[in-house]
Amino acid sequence: MRGAPLFRPLEEVWYRTGAVEAGSRPFRVQDPDGDLPRFFESLGERPLAAPDEAG
Repeated sequence: MRGAPLFRPLEEVWYRTGAVEAGSRPFRVQDPDGDLPRFFESLGERPLAAPDEAG
């Protein structure tokens, strides 16, 4: 898949998991057969944002 273009732009997503948020950077690339495998990079955990910071 080296050199394959991204199917969509990169984005950073965070999910609440109890008292923290877990982050990831998912991405998809289209392989020569037309399949769209999904990969992700873990961004680790962070404390929950205060209500006024959550936006």
